[in-house]
Amino acid sequence: MAYYLDTNAFLKLTILMEHKKYQGKEEQGVNETRALVKDNANHIIISEWTLLEGLAVLTKCIRKDVFGVTKKKKKATAILNEVHEYLKNNKIKVIPVNENIYRIAIEMVQSYALLNLSANDALHIAIVEYLQNNVLMVSSDRVLINVCQSRNIPLFNPEKENQLQSVISLK
Repeated sequence: MAYYLDTNAFLKLTILMEHKKYQGKEEQGVNETRALVKDNANHIIISEWTLLEGLAVLTKCIRKDVFGVTKKKKKATAILNEVHEYLKNNKIKVIPVNENIYRIAIEMVQSYALLNLSANDALHIAIVEYLQNNVLMVSSDRVLINVCQSRNIPLFNPEKENQLQSVISLK
């Protein structure tokens, strides 16, 4: 089984989520996501889109001074170095986003307009559908989870209690 991390799940791996001021609350599911990655290091997938969206979150944190003026550059560099290490060590496979994935995402945005499915979330779901079998979506996004459930895409919500053990037993 492979595990596709949406951007929020991917960011749970970084020190960004350890910062208390992030989104005004302590991030849930950090330990669960890290445990999943640790136990399945060669089966973790993200997309090029995940990297771009993650970088946008990081730059937004810098603009909003989430890290504090003196720590800003040091913290941003540490996070980027951490991401680079994951990729360098091949612990996370990066999937390119192709034309077929965009087509699937466009169809989803149209089909799930009433659920307020964002283009970002549609793209993450489209990637998992494109990859097809034996890929589990890792996300805590409510709308994304609802769409995955309606499309029979297996998923793991790291913010939901007692779910990690059942996911690990799927291997």
